[in-house]
Amino acid sequence: MAPLLVTVYGQSELFHRAERAVMSILVTSSGPSQEQSSLDVTTTASSIQSTLRALSPKDSTGIATADAAITHWTMKTISTSSYDNTTTNTRVYRATASFEIKFANFEKLGELASTFSTTPNVAINSINWHLLDSTRKSLETQGRKLSVQNAIGKARDFVDAFPGGEGKVLSPSELKDERNVSVTSSHGKAGGNRGDGVGGAGGDGMTFASEDIKLVNNITVKFLVEMD
Repeated sequence: MAPLLVTVYGQSELFHRAERAVMSILVTSSGPSQEQSSLDVTTTASSIQSTLRALSPKDSTGIATADAAITHWTMKTISTSSYDNTTTNTRVYRATASFEIKFANFEKLGELASTFSTTPNVAINSINWHLLDSTRKSLETQGRKLSVQNAIGKARDFVDAFPGGEGKVLSPSELKDERNVSVTSSHGKAGGNRGDGVGGAGGDGMTFASEDIKLVNNITVKFLVEMD
């Protein structure tokens, strides 16, 4: 009798609180004067840079210190553009700059989100949640093992249901790693410039609760079982 081929899907889901938050902000100004639009953005961007430097101290090697509220930030070069406003028949000049800021301290995240949401020429585009690389790698390893255990359990259930199948040896013959995903669970969204993941308004600004990140691992496994 030919071996019984059992094909099953294995899955694991692991949850972990986010350890970092990345805020993306846009600084922009538009008007009839190219010089004024550029000056507005340059002035605002310089002020933001000063704030970020103060919150992201580094050690002698250039790495963020353990108590740094901000572990890394970048700014894209200021760009300019222009277009014709057909309603007023005038030329409009626009200047923009963008920042990406990685937070380790979510209290400071809330304070800066509150500040930026009321700062002229500044908009918060998004706030995304992340894990440390070491945490993600550890969870991915754990998830792969759990998905295999899940697949074995399913195959065992199927084989045991056959007459004479109980206790038969499951011989894995093929394993396919499917598309694996990472999903951030949402605690709600706020309107305007406030971004995602807002827990509410605190005394000195917004309060943010770190969100759960779900890591899903999917596999397909084929087993061969010698049946009597």
